[in-house]
Amino acid sequence: MVKRTCSLRQQLYSVIFGTDTSAGQWFDLLLIYAILLSVFAVSLDSVAKLHESYGNIFYILEWTFTILFTIEYIARFTRCPSPRRYIFSYYA
Repeated sequence: MVKRTCSLRQQLYSVIFGTDTSAGQWFDLLLIYAILLSVFAVSLDSVAKLHESYGNIFYILEWTFTILFTIEYIARFTRCPSPRRYIFSYYA
């Protein structure tokens, strides 16, 4: 039996774009949770009393999610077969 190895680029592509792999499903699930937490944090920050008390925490969370989503976008952009097409696609 011959064991086939994939390059790191192929493995990352499989995780980022593969919904049929367990790693891809975990990636999608974590991304959905991050999106929901981000929306929840922004919603809480819009309440004046909460903003007064926890404004710094919300600021840190906002930047953390922004950096996380930027890294995710860059990973998608750099791992797809046709980056230029991906940038202008609906899924980008």
